[in-house]
Amino acid sequence: MFGTTDCSANRHGESALAPTELGGVNPILVSAFKHLSRLGRCDLEAISAAGVAQLVPRAHVFYQQGHAADEIYILLDGALHLEHRSGGVAIARLHLVGAYTSFGDRVLLGETVRYFTAWAACRSLIVRLPAALVADTVALYPQVRDAWISDILVGPHRRPAAGNDARPRTVTERFLGFFNAA
Repeated sequence: MFGTTDCSANRHGESALAPTELGGVNPILVSAFKHLSRLGRCDLEAISAAGVAQLVPRAHVFYQQGHAADEIYILLDGALHLEHRSGGVAIARLHLVGAYTSFGDRVLLGETVRYFTAWAACRSLIVRLPAALVADTVALYPQVRDAWISDILVGPHRRPAAGNDARPRTVTERFLGFFNAA
């Protein structure tokens, strides 16, 4: 299953299934995520020990816009949607896919509540990490923190759901098509 999730292959009714806790997280698995790979061994082991791997069904909601930002997620396999709503209207929607893609990590920018709602586009394998522990640990590694923040703001894996051109875009360009014209 790892690395081969086909979102079109989900069975009807799968969204009614509960997430499956797969248990603890091996430090080797977490160290494959590019931003955590440069942490010291003890720090990596502490984050891994606090993490939980989870297999989630399609349409599983990870968090809602406005809820407390208390976890950071690493998408190991699968896909998800992120959506920001204002006045009942979706003004921004992103689609994330691929192995070792982080989400829910805007807490590293100092956010305490969720800006987006996040849900699984298909059955996905994720790792949940405590946001406070990750933020405090990453703060000890300025180069890691700065690279991760850069990816949050303009990372190549964060694309609007409507299109995916090859040209890198600024944050403004990415969201421009999702604002309703007055």
